[in-house]
Amino acid sequence: MNNKKYEIELDLSLNDRDFWIANYDQKRLYQLISDMDIKVYYGSDFLLNLTDEGVELIQEFSLLPYGLVLMYEADWEQIKKNLLEDELLHASVPIYINHQLGENGGEESFKLISGLEKSFVFSPDVYQEWLDGLSSKQKEIAKTYNTIDKKIEHIRRIDYSAEILLQKESSVEFADKLSRLKEERDEIASRLDEKEGAIFFCGNRLDLVHHNL
Repeated sequence: MNNKKYEIELDLSLNDRDFWIANYDQKRLYQLISDMDIKVYYGSDFLLNLTDEGVELIQEFSLLPYGLVLMYEADWEQIKKNLLEDELLHASVPIYINHQLGENGGEESFKLISGLEKSFVFSPDVYQEWLDGLSSKQKEIAKTYNTIDKKIEHIRRIDYSAEILLQKESSVEFADKLSRLKEERDEIASRLDEKEGAIFFCGNRLDLVHHNL
C-alpha cells in the first residue's frame, strides 16, 4: 500500500501540465536544460503539437514520449559542455534534435547523456570500487541518522520539561500572587491596628469613668 501510495503521489507531482510527463528524471533534466536558457520540449508535448507527423515520428522514434526535444544541434553541444555526465546515472533520458527528426533520421537525431555507467559495463573493477564506495556512504548516512535521532530525542525531552514547567505557575504569576498576599496582609494588619486603637481608646475611657466614680 505504501508503494502504491508513493507511485500515485509521484504521478500527481509529475503531471502538472496538459500533457503526459513520463518520469522524474525526464522532468529533472528538462529543468536543468531550461536553467541554461535553452528551449526544450517534453516529447509528449512536442508530439501533441504535430497534427500530421506525430504518428509517423513515434513509430520511428519509440522513445520520443519518454524523452526531450531540442531545436538545434548547437543546443546539444552547449548541454554537453555544461551538464555533468553523472546527472542521470540511474535513468538516462533520450534527447532528440527537432530539425534532424524526419530528415537524417535514425541515430543522428538521437542523443543520450551518459557517463559512469559505461565504465561499469566494461570494467568490473570500476563497478566494484563504486559499489564499495556506496557501502561506505551508507554507513556514514546511518551514523548521521543516529546522531540526528539522539538530538531529536534530546529536543523531545526538553519539550516535555518545558510543557511541565508551562503547566506550573510562572515566576510572574507567582510574584503577582505574592504581591496580592502582601496587600491582604497589610490590609489585615491595618484593621488589627484600628481595632487595637479602638480597644485602647475604650480602655482609657473606662479607666477615666472609674476614676471619676
